[in-house]
Amino acid sequence: MMRPDRTHRGTWIMLIAALFSASPAVAHKVNMFAYAEGDKILIEGYFADGKKAAQANVTLLDTTGNTLASGVTDAEGQLTVPIPSKGDVRIILNAGMGHQTEYTIFANELGGAGQTPVDQARAETPGSTMQTAQTDAPTPTSVTTGPMAPANGMPLEPAIERAVGQAILPLMRSVSEMRQEKELGAIVGGIGYIFGVLGIFYYLKARKATRS
Repeated sequence: MMRPDRTHRGTWIMLIAALFSASPAVAHKVNMFAYAEGDKILIEGYFADGKKAAQANVTLLDTTGNTLASGVTDAEGQLTVPIPSKGDVRIILNAGMGHQTEYTIFANELGGAGQTPVDQARAETPGSTMQTAQTDAPTPTSVTTGPMAPANGMPLEPAIERAVGQAILPLMRSVSEMRQEKELGAIVGGIGYIFGVLGIFYYLKARKATRS
């Protein structure tokens, strides 16, 4: 029976080492999601195993690579910073030990620095004025429509936006976790595929050697 030479044994050893090292490497990969809310950017870093990326360095850059702002995540892996620019904002999160990730929030997602998307839309659209003719009076009455407000007089739209933002956070986390699980499955599947191909190769090679 033909025995694999040292080169082939070395290949098997490297593949086995890759198989057992791939899972921990992916499990400790740092991830991040960030979004704009009002005049702030909310950032959260976490590892694929669910651990929070606490005390991670966060840097915000513009499209030319200039630093706009920086900070450090708290114990929950979170950081909130004012929107530093009206343009695209590139966010880099460095959790140390080579764990780094980045994400870009585009200008159209920011809604303008210091403005919510609703505020920006309202600023770009002139207020509508409706003229109402009275049958018993010749003078028309001007009625201007505006944002609906609760009893305390505060605008309702920002409160709704905050509530919706908080409601979709679990969904955003779930989507990110699903992506990481898919990456892990792809890596393990790829290694298994390589093992399968090598197994077929050695089988055919052994059959050829036996016949000869």
